[in-house]
Amino acid sequence: EAASSGGGFMRWLLPLLGVLLLGWLGLKFFGGNADEQLSEAGTTTETAATAAAGDALSGDVSAVSDGLTGFFGSATETFTGITDADSATAALPQLQEMGTSLGGLSEKFQSVPEAARGPLTDIVSKGTESLNPLIEKAMGLPGVGDILKPAVGPIQEALQGLGG
Repeated sequence: EAASSGGGFMRWLLPLLGVLLLGWLGLKFFGGNADEQLSEAGTTTETAATAAAGDALSGDVSAVSDGLTGFFGSATETFTGITDADSATAALPQLQEMGTSLGGLSEKFQSVPEAARGPLTDIVSKGTESLNPLIEKAMGLPGVGDILKPAVGPIQEALQGLGG
């Protein structure tokens, strides 16, 4: 009768040991230590927060850089197109709008940390260096200076505030 029962006790003990061994291995390799998991979660959170702050800073610098580049391109085109009092009068609304947008860029510029302002200051100084002769030329045209003065003043003040 013992031969027909097939080992009785060992028949259920070996599979049970196998399941326990697999459970222990799974916990050891995949479950990890609770302290390690908490530490890894904290590190992941810190890394994500640092990356998000870096992305925000990069986004601010990029937005200000793009805005400044766009401003100097538009301003160069506008001042180059001023040849007389009529073209100055036609350009006045656009110049006033540029002054307003430059004021907004100035606010964004101020929110960028001091350490990240170097490239932005370079854009402003180079742009101002090339824009100033165009402004002077336009302002020197007969009858144009008085027309442009209300728009040019705020633009030059904002550029000076940006380091230009």
